[in-house]
Amino acid sequence: MRTTYCGEINTLHMGKKITICGWVDQIRNFGKLIFLDVRDCTGKIQVCFNIKHNNDLFRDVNQIKKESCLQISGTVCVRKKNTSSNLKNYNYLEIQASYLNIFNISEPLPIDFNQKISEEQRLKFRYLDLRRPIFFKILKLRSKVSKFIHKFMEKNKFIEIETPILSHSTIEGARDYLIPSRIHKNSFYALPQSPQIFKQLLMISGIDRYYQIARCFRDEDLRSDRQPEFTQIDCELCFADGEKVKIFIEKLIKKLWLKFLNIKLNDFVQISYTQSINKFGSDKPDLRNPIELINITNILDKKNIIYKKFFITAIKFSNQISLNQDQIKQYRRYVVSHGGNNLFTVHIEDLNRYIFCSKISKKIFLQNISEIITYTKSKIKNTILIVIEKSATLEVSGKLRLKLGLDLNLTNLNNWHPVWITDYPLFKLENNHRFSSVHHPFTAPKNMNLELLNSPINLKSTAYDLVINGYEIGSGSSRIHKYQIQKKIFEILGMNYDKQKQEFGFFLDALRYGAPPHAGFAFGLDRIIMLISNTNKIRNVIAFPKTTSASDLMTNSPKIIS
Repeated sequence: MRTTYCGEINTLHMGKKITICGWVDQIRNFGKLIFLDVRDCTGKIQVCFNIKHNNDLFRDVNQIKKESCLQISGTVCVRKKNTSSNLKNYNYLEIQASYLNIFNISEPLPIDFNQKISEEQRLKFRYLDLRRPIFFKILKLRSKVSKFIHKFMEKNKFIEIETPILSHSTIEGARDYLIPSRIHKNSFYALPQSPQIFKQLLMISGIDRYYQIARCFRDEDLRSDRQPEFTQIDCELCFADGEKVKIFIEKLIKKLWLKFLNIKLNDFVQISYTQSINKFGSDKPDLRNPIELINITNILDKKNIIYKKFFITAIKFSNQISLNQDQIKQYRRYVVSHGGNNLFTVHIEDLNRYIFCSKISKKIFLQNISEIITYTKSKIKNTILIVIEKSATLEVSGKLRLKLGLDLNLTNLNNWHPVWITDYPLFKLENNHRFSSVHHPFTAPKNMNLELLNSPINLKSTAYDLVINGYEIGSGSSRIHKYQIQKKIFEILGMNYDKQKQEFGFFLDALRYGAPPHAGFAFGLDRIIMLISNTNKIRNVIAFPKTTSASDLMTNSPKIIS
């Protein structure tokens, strides 16, 4: 049907007759000459139709509309300068057409790619949106990354094993998508949030190293970097701990960045969850931003009612950065709009001379200003921003840190800063005063002593998350491989004996038959591609994504089934 791709035509084709297939990208009609820019998945080429050479052919080409699908044969030649259409590839070559086969004449497109298009329109006509070269480039990159990962895993003695899609409901942090069974009345399957239990069962089965590129499903609140169905690179290692897994994953990420971005990453930094919260106001810190928070809550005078009710952080700026009153007001509004209580500034003019942004800030902080200066290691001419908020995780301060980094051009957007976040709490206390797992209930505690499990809130987990430039790429942990420990964890989570037996009896039984120590990791392929392709939305790296309301605008699903 074709002999050559449009983007591969070069000087070796000069004077030769070739056949191409593709879509009409642009049409330029000069009366006796018509020029088409024809596009396929590799690029574009200009095609010339001359009325002198073939009148019938010229008449046919006059019917053609943009995005019509064609087959064209002709001879490759150097084109005249006055026909230039600013094509990037081989813009000195063209095809003198001698044959035209119209596969399909396109209707006028419902979207105009030369204008700004809403995301809703793009997703509704996704098959047209994907014709744009940028998306083919991303999908091709995704394919190459997947192949690279397969080869890397095989080289490191991993076995690819598929686990079930129709499974049972598990407690992994999000709601399940449930599938009713036709045969078993009033019974449901659940689509897997991850292959977690099955990969642990594979370790118990004696599989030494498992991996798969798995489809996962989570019915959770969505944002720009989440989808209800996503692709996960999942792996598990037998007779391994978290340190061994981290070394392996770090090696894989470094090779990916070197292969596809030609960037040699430094060894990954490792910080604890508590350090990350206190320094960056997030457990997903963007380390390209040099600003660090200083939690001053505990050094202040507890007699002050403000200090008793709130968490207080300081951000220190050198004398090279100054904020005017308008900027301070803008950042105060930002803090309040994101749930914070207030923002104040103090400028250290001299050893005993301080300029407060307002009378109220002076009244609140004057008595403790020397302690604040000492604790933050501030110097003369430094400015201190003080954020007051209710959240112990310093979430508002963390958001302000990110905004300041961008606004003041402190964040180096060209850098890569991977970081391991470790020492997470094993449990968190919900509003109903019940415990839930910070990661999932199969995460091993740092200490396997059963007695220590009597103080759940103080337990640290063996979990480790990988964060790159503020995006959580993946998560892993050492797993519980002892029956009594797993049983106790379920009890802490509020599951009695009958509930444990009903939901996880098969898994608890498996742990009693010589389960080995094991650890693993899973990271999102979609997020990896998002970073490597330098796009800011997961939807841009998935062929047919859902909206943030989990809808498919193209197929109009989900829909009521009668």
